[in-house]
Amino acid sequence: MTLNRPNLLPLLLLLLFAGGSFWMLKSTQNTFPQQRNLAHEPDYFLDRFRTTEMDPAGAPLRRLEAATMKHYPDDDSTEIEQPRLTLFEGDQPPWRIRSEDAWLSGDGELLLLQGRVEIEREAGEQLRPIHIVTRNLRIQPEARYAETDHELRMRSLGSWVESTGMRAWLGQPMRLKLLSNVRGRYEIN
Repeated sequence: MTLNRPNLLPLLLLLLFAGGSFWMLKSTQNTFPQQRNLAHEPDYFLDRFRTTEMDPAGAPLRRLEAATMKHYPDDDSTEIEQPRLTLFEGDQPPWRIRSEDAWLSGDGELLLLQGRVEIEREAGEQLRPIHIVTRNLRIQPEARYAETDHELRMRSLGSWVESTGMRAWLGQPMRLKLLSNVRGRYEIN
């Protein structure tokens, strides 16, 4: 096969097109930003906030208040300073839970209360008041479930209980499972 001038022109155009495409690809690769690893830095924060979740009828289910909240986009988590969580239960007195700091998962299903934690419920119709002090409490707000492996002290009127570890279901009916080293005094009123 012999190459003559009319057959050489399409081959040169094809080579020119391929070379130009390669050059454009190489020159534009540096203009696109490289995908960077997201650092664990907040993308927004709130000071002195309050949020309330309502049920379909418009009654409050849960309220979260805090001094400061920081949201992190890399894992969609939230860090909270001085949180106060209120769990409402119809016409019964609400559970009020507070701690020094907290961490909330991105899906909102796990709240880790860190440092000193206090749980309170006032007295209600046929309900004794309860006050619990512990540390590092894990809460599943939707399920109204809380647990800790740390020591706790619970008071109710003249009664008291001390334990290491607790599992608590804060809905109706309220259930409490004390895990170990349980001792206390119960006064009948």
